[in-house]
This record gives sequence, structure tokens and C-alpha cells, in this order.
Amino acid sequence: AAIEALERVVSLESPTMGLRGLQQFSWQQQAVQQQTRLAITRWGSAPDDEKPALLVEAKAYRDKLATIVAEDSPALQLADARIMVAEDRLDEAERELNDYNAKTDRSDPDALGIQGRIAGRRYKLGVARDIFERIMELPGTNISAMLQLAEVYERLNDLPRAEAMYLRAQEFVPSNELVQRNLRRIQLLSGEATSDDPIEAALFDAERLARGSAVEPADPKAAVERLRRAASETGYDPRIVVTLGQYLLDFDQRDDALVEVRRGLERHPASEALQRLERVF
Repeated sequence: AAIEALERVVSLESPTMGLRGLQQFSWQQQAVQQQTRLAITRWGSAPDDEKPALLVEAKAYRDKLATIVAEDSPALQLADARIMVAEDRLDEAERELNDYNAKTDRSDPDALGIQGRIAGRRYKLGVARDIFERIMELPGTNISAMLQLAEVYERLNDLPRAEAMYLRAQEFVPSNELVQRNLRRIQLLSGEATSDDPIEAALFDAERLARGSAVEPADPKAAVERLRRAASETGYDPRIVVTLGQYLLDFDQRDDALVEVRRGLERHPASEALQRLERVF
């Protein structure tokens, strides 16, 4: 409906001259830009079988934009970058976004957000952090950027900053379940909070040991031993055994991982998670 409403703006007959004509031309340009953005947004949330048609639609809006702006227009660059991301052409998208954000003095939170998400996907976590921190400097309240910055901090194992960012987001959306869940996760990882659920407690203990912190070095062996102890204490609960098996696989201990998975299956033969993990071997 939003795209169709924008089309009414695009279809207006423009006055030939004067301030009103310039204003209407600017509105029409912005409307086509928004049509491209909305089409890509629809593409992102659509079922797989609908994606090809929606991408064709987004490209059509991009081509319409190309008829009313200069070839080197930042607006066209951003439309191209959106389509490149949809087509998984991330190298090209990064180049377009770098140029676009330089031209716009890194003032467009939407474009910066796209660039930051690409950096996160490509494990350029320092770059992603800098981009989302820049968004935080811009006017307005950007909850999405707060959450993405918190996630980047967590991936960098900077749990105090991750917690601070989730707390900041919570001030604006106090009842948001995602914020509450992620904040609790950070507090459990840091040891600031504890869980009454022995399985959850063991999983977070193991992750905390494997991650390490600013004051404690990572200790993967201790993480494995914590999970082995928890497996024995919980009757080889599938959640514990799956995590234990994945840790052992990460440490290239395939034989040990298979032993633990089969112990879990002996006690929980119907566990689909354990069955899937056994098939890895």
C-alpha cells in the first residue's frame, strides 16, 4: 500500500517551472527512492518463491530513478547498493556504500546501517562497531542500531558495553522481549546474574569459560569439562550434549564428540537434535 501511495506522487504532472515545480520534482525523486527501499524491504521478508519477482520490481524502481537523477547521484548509488546486497554482491555493495557515505559525510543512518550489517556478516567487527557507534552520534533515537551495536559488542566479547547498550535500548522500549532476553543473556554470560535452571546455568558457565574476559583468559578445556559434568548430572540432557558435541567438534575431537552424542541418544533416542548431530559423523 505504501509503494502504491508513493506512485501517486510519482505520477503527478509536474509544473514546468518555478519553485513549486522544483519542490514537486524533489518529492517525486524522493518517492522513487522510497519505492526502491520498500521493495527491497518486502523482498527481505518475503517467502523464497516470491523473492525473484520482488527483486525485479525493485530494479524497475531503480531504473525509474535513473531517469530523473544524474548517473553519479548518491540516491542512485544507494539504490544500487540495496540491490547488490539483495543479490549477495557484497564486495560491490561495500564499495558503493563507502563512496555514498563519504559523499554524505556519514550522515545517513539507513545507509550506515546497511554497511554495518555487511561488515558484521563478513566478521569485520571493528568496522561494524565504528559504523554503529557513528549512528549513535547522529540525531534521533535509533533502537535498531542500538541492538546491532550491542550484538557487535557481544561478538567482540565486550560484555560491559553490550550490557550498557541493551540498558540504553530498554529505556526506550522497556517491555520489548528481545531487549529483555538479550540483556539477561549478557548478564548471565558476564556472571552478573545466575540461573536457577541447572541446564541453562551450565550452558552459560561453559560459554563464559570458552570466551574468557578482560580479566580471565579463555579456557576451552574447562568449558568442555563443565559440560561433561553437567551431562552426567542432568541425565545427558540433549541441550547439554548437543553443545558439548559441538564444542568437541570445534576442537577437532570428533571421536570424543561421537561418544558423547551416542551416550545422549542412549538416554534420549527420540531427540531430533542429537539425531541430526550424529549424522554429521
